[in-house]
Amino acid sequence: MLTLKTIHRNKPQMHRLIPLLSLLLFITLIPTTQAQEQQVWTVGFAQDDMSTPWRRDQANQFKKLLEQDERFKVIITDAQGSAVKQALDAEKLVARGIQALVTSPRNGLIMDPVIREIYQRGIPVVMLTRKPASNHYTSFIAPNDQQIGRQVAQLLAEKMQQKGRILVLQGVSTASTAQARTSGFLNALKQYPDLSVSAIIDAGYRMEKAILVMEQILANQTPFDAIYAQSDSMAHGAIRALKQAGIDPSSLPIVGIDYVAETKQLIKRGDMIASFTYPNAAKQGVAAIKRLYSKQPVEKNLTVPSVMMSRHNID
Repeated sequence: MLTLKTIHRNKPQMHRLIPLLSLLLFITLIPTTQAQEQQVWTVGFAQDDMSTPWRRDQANQFKKLLEQDERFKVIITDAQGSAVKQALDAEKLVARGIQALVTSPRNGLIMDPVIREIYQRGIPVVMLTRKPASNHYTSFIAPNDQQIGRQVAQLLAEKMQQKGRILVLQGVSTASTAQARTSGFLNALKQYPDLSVSAIIDAGYRMEKAILVMEQILANQTPFDAIYAQSDSMAHGAIRALKQAGIDPSSLPIVGIDYVAETKQLIKRGDMIASFTYPNAAKQGVAAIKRLYSKQPVEKNLTVPSVMMSRHNID
């Protein structure tokens, strides 16, 4: 039986046990602390070009939404429109110890071997709106660009009474979005033998580049009866160039993609006949990362809805 006398008699031994007990307690707590640290994921976002409003909003919205959850930290890199730099950025993010990579490749071929290596190392790779040349990724989230291209062809065929020439202002030609929007459009156009493409010109999804392209088109007197701009920013640039040349943009059908804020007024004025909504998939990307964190499955290919906006359905 333990008595005060026993404790007093063994006091020197108990005194020597205190440091040992403290050490055992410290060792016991170490795994718990490490486990808590491992619960925080650093997610790298290798963005194409943060100088373009759409891409900047995509990355910033993703970061804001994901970091509302204290289990996540987001690092954004800016490739400044360089496919090579974007590939290097992805590699550097991995070297910094990220637990997942999010990206939207400017050039699917250049990014493919880098994404493939990262994916094969067991690091989840989530593609937002653009994808690499192969299927070595965890999840690809985007609207259906092929379908949008087909719908544009059908809309212009209706407005042009299935006859005329269409000028295509293409986005970044090496990006999967521009390629799909072009191929879907051209395939659908085969149904209309009297509709043709006057030119397909890369305007890089940029308004200022679209202005320069249109000025050259007008200077060369390249004939066209409608404009298919693969982004609203390029449609806005085309409209500016037409007005500067004294041409009323409402005199020909102009279609864009993204349905940004300024487009609504242009449709109301008749300067554009339609634009297709194009969600940046940041919200869906955040949901995918959270599922991966919780070791839950994600869809390999997830389609985000796109809606055609015209005078018939805008406010």
